[in-house]
Amino acid sequence: RTSAGGGWIVVAATLLCALLPSFARAQGFNVVIRGGSEEAVPIAVVPFGWQGSGAPAFDLAGVVSNDLASSGRFAPVATRDMVSRPTQESQVNFQDWRLLRASYLVIGTLAPDTTPDNFTATFQLFDVVQGRSLTSFRLQAARADLRRAAHRIADMVFEELTGFPGVFSTQIAYVSESRNPDGSKVFRLIVS
Repeated sequence: RTSAGGGWIVVAATLLCALLPSFARAQGFNVVIRGGSEEAVPIAVVPFGWQGSGAPAFDLAGVVSNDLASSGRFAPVATRDMVSRPTQESQVNFQDWRLLRASYLVIGTLAPDTTPDNFTATFQLFDVVQGRSLTSFRLQAARADLRRAAHRIADMVFEELTGFPGVFSTQIAYVSESRNPDGSKVFRLIVS
């Protein structure tokens, strides 16, 4: 979240963007913006607790962490640096996370569901500074949809912390055109 005092930056940037094109044409130079001035917010995404037998079905926390890092707005704490690995709210010691300078904490579990190859994922998001829960949610997914469930969790975390919808579970559709040997066109709709 941006601070109220940062509003002047937006006004200045808007004014600069409005004036630059005409000035740049007159002076013959280009302006390249390489990044924002805000630092990424430290967030800890603890590996989700596996409540089944054998190896975990999927690494939800890894996908959530990568999604949040790719947004540029969050800097996930490395798993090796985590001093504890809570999976339930009662296990959270906010002081541990304050020592790591994490502003937010995500914990969760993944458990087999009652039907084969279906799972239940739960997660909870905490504000470490204030020491309180911000949101929690429970999702059900088939094994083939666990990656999609992780993207959905990242979307919910992103929206809760920024106020903007996340884009991690979105898809892009486009049309591909090719030619057959006889010269006729072939169009394909591709969803990525």
